[in-house]
Amino acid sequence: MGGFQVPSDPVGKGCGWTWLNDEGSLGNIGGYVIEFDTATIVDPEACIEGEGCETTEGQNFRLPPVELDDGASIGIRTFEFTDDPARCGVDQLVLFDGDDPRPDLIIPPYLCGSPRFLVVEVDRDGFEVSRGTILVENEPLEALPGNLFECTGPAEQGPGLPVDPQYRDVVAWQATDFESMLENDLGASVDGQFAGALGEFTFECGSSRGLTRTASYFVIGMHINFGPGYGLAENAAGNHERFVALTRYKLLLLQAAVEDSRVALKRGDLRKMQTKVDNAIRFHERGRFQAALQSIDLFLKFAGRAEYATIPYQNYEGEHLMRASNIRFMYEEKVIPFAP
Repeated sequence: MGGFQVPSDPVGKGCGWTWLNDEGSLGNIGGYVIEFDTATIVDPEACIEGEGCETTEGQNFRLPPVELDDGASIGIRTFEFTDDPARCGVDQLVLFDGDDPRPDLIIPPYLCGSPRFLVVEVDRDGFEVSRGTILVENEPLEALPGNLFECTGPAEQGPGLPVDPQYRDVVAWQATDFESMLENDLGASVDGQFAGALGEFTFECGSSRGLTRTASYFVIGMHINFGPGYGLAENAAGNHERFVALTRYKLLLLQAAVEDSRVALKRGDLRKMQTKVDNAIRFHERGRFQAALQSIDLFLKFAGRAEYATIPYQNYEGEHLMRASNIRFMYEEKVIPFAP
């Protein structure tokens, strides 16, 4: 095990986190990372039906129907980190950069560890997810006992108290190739708090449940955190404004995803989905959040009925479903209930 230090210079050595020898550096370590070094190998056929497969304690995922080559497999490695609260809402966090052979995992400022989080690296071999979505289910307190948040709110929340929508566990995911993430292209240009490649894709609570379009990096134990001054109790208007801004950003990502899918959709299906997203953005910008939600519901119906052409190494159907389902959840759980 090694530690990472949070330097006074937020840039530091490449990403602001430098490796330390734990001995003699006590008091300088802002957090730690544990790598569970041996890869777990899973038969993907067992992940397609029923409750799916356990990637690590506290997380299951279920694959859509896929065509498996002989010898197809899934390899899983898990890493544990502790986040620095001073980073949350302020600075991006880049993991696995520098000399690490793994692709970068780029966490935007608005996503924060609670305080510990697990990165589950999932490598697939012998199959592609070209249609549908992977269902991911996190039990954050099973994976990370003592963490602060569940999907329904703080772990120690008293009965009848309002739950700040920031303080809810979320499902986060990034493709191995971070440059393929629309978040990586759009985040910084929309809002500095959204600059990064890791996306938040929760669509349902109980446990934290989300949809993704393929495997790669799954993150357990994160929540939304806009930084100091945006708590629901201290600044309800500012809290709501930030969730409105985040949802608009997610709408722009969905709009870009639809534009990218031209090669896979018939013109009529494409036009229907473009119209619904465009309408949702217009309603959202006018503060008509219920109407925007209705447009997203219709988008999901059209996406569920559309015929997507199979494009190698792409999953446009999964991209649309995971993003629109998350936006619907944002409206239902984090925007509409807190609108003035």
